[in-house]
Amino acid sequence: MQAHNTQLPEHIRNAFHASDDQPQRLGACWDYGWKVGSVVFAQAPSPNRAVWSARVREKLEVEQLRISQPIRSTDSRFINAGWRATTFLEGEPAARADEVVAAALRLDSALQHVALSDALRDVDASDPFSVADHAAWSRDPAAAVMALFGKGAGDRGFEATQRRTRRSMAMRMVDQLAPRLVELDVDVQVCHADMLATTVFQGTQVPGVCDIVGVARPYGYSAALAAFDSMVMQASGEAIVHRFAHVEHFAQMVARAAIYRLVLHGIHPEAKSNSSSKLEQACTSLIRGGLPQ
Repeated sequence: MQAHNTQLPEHIRNAFHASDDQPQRLGACWDYGWKVGSVVFAQAPSPNRAVWSARVREKLEVEQLRISQPIRSTDSRFINAGWRATTFLEGEPAARADEVVAAALRLDSALQHVALSDALRDVDASDPFSVADHAAWSRDPAAAVMALFGKGAGDRGFEATQRRTRRSMAMRMVDQLAPRLVELDVDVQVCHADMLATTVFQGTQVPGVCDIVGVARPYGYSAALAAFDSMVMQASGEAIVHRFAHVEHFAQMVARAAIYRLVLHGIHPEAKSNSSSKLEQACTSLIRGGLPQ
């Protein structure tokens, strides 16, 4: 998550040979970056992940998808003073859940050919997204989540109270989801951990993908996570899980995606308590109608 009030420095524009056009603030799918001409500038809080994404997108070709291409600075780097640049794709996010899920499957097919790095396989204790992902895919997610949520349990103050409320809801949902889980003995590959939030649509053009957030999970997880996120955003219901049941282990991956979002909701410092109700509602719908008993 970016600081939304950060201005675009002039030396960054010059480093990536930006035009003289007036900067235009963009939304969440572009990390609240700045559009200058056909280039989007955004801060890179995790330079290593940003460089990885740039290297993958630079060579990636996906059937029926537009992929935002990284732009190198004058000294051929992808990151300059904490900023990155990418090509702008026309379009806006849309409540077209099934199309995003189908696009995610095409993306996963292309990402099968990308080598898995140790950075994607290993947990990064300093990164809440990595911590949440590994907790959700652990052998005993309920125990892993309980251990994570136990940290800071004695803290006081308004923010601590809000955090405990979020964690209480998340733990309750995890306890209901965990008994439905089956350990999957399948190969992992590079997947995209934020497909719904980074996909844009423009008229009759094919969908566009603004960025790729790497994660090492089974084929189809990009789609499963997009499906659950669409439930949270109320762009679909639990029936989406059944519509894509032809994808192997799809329901199980959606359940893991739900736990991932629950853990992140409990541990991310910028998580908002007002989103708890939608997250809880999506999990309840998934438990009642989207998962086998």
